[in-house]
Amino acid sequence: MTDKGAALWGHCEDAVGLLDDNSLSLVFSSPPYPLLRQKEYGNLDEREYLDWMLRLAEQWMPKLAKDASVVLNLGDAWRRGEPTLSLYQERLLIKFQDELGLKLCQRFAWQNPARLPNPAEWVTVRRIRVKPSLSRSP
Repeated sequence: MTDKGAALWGHCEDAVGLLDDNSLSLVFSSPPYPLLRQKEYGNLDEREYLDWMLRLAEQWMPKLAKDASVVLNLGDAWRRGEPTLSLYQERLLIKFQDELGLKLCQRFAWQNPARLPNPAEWVTVRRIRVKPSLSRSP
């Protein structure tokens, strides 16, 4: 904690309970993505992910100041067995607006030329998709 604010390190489900209502100016997060392959950290499938993120955001709502922002880094997720992207990002944004009243103010994108080609099956093996070099935060 400093005179400019504080940062909490912990699981978001637990840390949010330590915060006072109307005290947050910013929620900045890069939550795990709903990837096809299970990761050590226990990523969720797309439907579970949407429910989980909505429950988290519901906990943030009373903690947010009137002029607060929520910034999320949401990476692309591919559909199993297809060279197509999941629409989970769009579904989450719609849920955030329809169910919580949050508004989409801006999208951010950054270039990462060192990004590995993925998904490998569609980019390097079958060569029917290009290597992505942009990441974005809706």
